[in-house]
Amino acid sequence: MIDKTFIEKLGAYEEGSMSPKEIIQFFQELVDKDVIWKLQGHYERAASVMLEMGVIKPRKEIPTDIAVETGALDLFCNKVKKDLTSDNK
Repeated sequence: MIDKTFIEKLGAYEEGSMSPKEIIQFFQELVDKDVIWKLQGHYERAASVMLEMGVIKPRKEIPTDIAVETGALDLFCNKVKKDLTSDNK
C-alpha cells in the first residue's frame, strides 16, 4: 500500500510542488486506496471538501459481505441517493 512513489507524492504535496491537477489525482488515489482516513486531519478535511465539491469521487469499493445479507447495503444506498437528491434541490 505505501511505496516509494506514495512517499514521493506525499512529500511533493507537502512541499507545495504539485499542480492543482496532480493534487486532485493524488487525493483521489488516497481515497481510492482508503489511506486518506489514516493520515493527519488536514488530509481528511481537504478530502472532505473535495468530495463535497465533487472534485474527487468517493471510494468505489463498498464492503458487501454482511451488508448484503442483512439488507443494510440497500438501506445505505437508498439513504445516500436520498441525501444526494435532496442536496441538489
